[in-house]
Amino acid sequence: MFHTMIRFKVDEFERWRKEFSSHFLERKSSGSRGGEGFRGQEDREGVVLLLEWDDPDQARTFLDSEEFRSSLERSGVIGDPEVLHLIRVALPSA
Repeated sequence: MFHTMIRFKVDEFERWRKEFSSHFLERKSSGSRGGEGFRGQEDREGVVLLLEWDDPDQARTFLDSEEFRSSLERSGVIGDPEVLHLIRVALPSA
């Protein structure tokens, strides 16, 4: 399993959420297994996604695609997102 964290700001959260939700099938067909989204407690325009993928190459291909870039523009993402490709590590429980 492979994860990608994507952090960015949006000009209008609901606009972004609508656009993101409309691309569920494109992400799934690109190997996404879904994920979680977070919004800043103080910075309400800040969004962090933690997406799970079947394969790191599929994730990179999707995130480098013109469709993904166009979706960012349509959804009101401000600037370029920060993208981190992550591998889970075992840690002791709290």
